[in-house]
Amino acid sequence: WLRIDRSAHILVDDILMEDSEFGRPFIINESEQIRVQNSDIRRQGYGAAGGNAVLVQHSERVIFEGNAFSRAAHDLVLVYPDRTNRYIVFRGNVFHPVWTRGVLLDSVGHVLFEGNIITSSYDGARNADSRYAFYTTNGIFRYNRVFGNWGTKGLEVSPYRDTLDFRHVRLYHNAFFV
Repeated sequence: WLRIDRSAHILVDDILMEDSEFGRPFIINESEQIRVQNSDIRRQGYGAAGGNAVLVQHSERVIFEGNAFSRAAHDLVLVYPDRTNRYIVFRGNVFHPVWTRGVLLDSVGHVLFEGNIITSSYDGARNADSRYAFYTTNGIFRYNRVFGNWGTKGLEVSPYRDTLDFRHVRLYHNAFFV
């Protein structure tokens, strides 16, 4: 769909990204001051190796606002590898994974995750489980609504490997329900 590579000051607005069979159809790599807003990112297929609809790596000052994310083979949004991204904002998005899990933030510095909806994460064979992981340093998780997710895990804040961070994080004014 889209690759933003070694770029700065990019606005992606009101785009429909749909029906990709590629492993990582939307990548933001080594970039800064990127804003993705009012877009619909959906149906990244099972035939896709890697299976993350959106991958953010080695980037900073990235904002996702007012988007709808739905159906990917592994993660809807993966911010990875560990400790290579910072100043990331997710505001007012809807994460509706259906056949996968939603968001995986791996050791990201300075994250604001607010006013989002996470629903229908799935504990299936192609992903580790239904968790939405918030491994951050200096992160805020507030005003989110989380409901109707499958599986035994929800918000994951306990790192499962040594390179993941969860420090100086505030979680408040969220609604979690079945």
